[in-house]
Amino acid sequence: MLSHKTNSYIKALLAVFLGKFLTIIKLSFVVGSHAVMFSASNLCLPLVGLFGHIGGATCMWACLLAVRLFSAPFTASALAFYVPGYAAALYLATTSRILRCGIPLLAFFLFCIHPVGAQAMLYSCYWFIPMVIGAVCGRSLFAQMLGATFTAHAVGSVIWLYTVPMNASTWLALIPLVALERITFAMGMVVAYHAINRLTVWASLLISAFNRPSVILTR
Repeated sequence: MLSHKTNSYIKALLAVFLGKFLTIIKLSFVVGSHAVMFSASNLCLPLVGLFGHIGGATCMWACLLAVRLFSAPFTASALAFYVPGYAAALYLATTSRILRCGIPLLAFFLFCIHPVGAQAMLYSCYWFIPMVIGAVCGRSLFAQMLGATFTAHAVGSVIWLYTVPMNASTWLALIPLVALERITFAMGMVVAYHAINRLTVWASLLISAFNRPSVILTR
């Protein structure tokens, strides 16, 4: 069987490949845009942090952002499709209370000091969820995924707030939709986690079979 480190690399690579493949599956529109949608890649790419840790997550998102910068004109709102996923990956990559609580807390602060965000402060209260999960360091897989997806939501919302004009009533109207959306994302991430683990077992068996020395029979 392969080493634990090798298995982690395989899982991280599978999360990347599945994430890029699943971009074809669209889940819901991003409010404030009539063309941009969340895709199923949001269920897999943050798992790179869980499998590849901080270093692996940082390398992957740096590569994704570099490709984006060289392939299309840069806009500030484009960061909303890269930085949130990286924040979610960092949440899963560490058990540091400072990092897990600090990112959503900073997002909460930045949201509330914005003129529109201050009028929709209730919306940002969702971000206490990853703070609480991060503070207690709960071991439930679903809780970890819920904390990660709400961290991504916090960072993405702040970037969207500062780059895309939306009024406070629109943000407040999104509150029930956010709950359904993030619970669905967390459940999808749990399914993706188990699927990647299963695929890794098969990949490990296949690699081990190819690396097994052949037996030469002689008389």
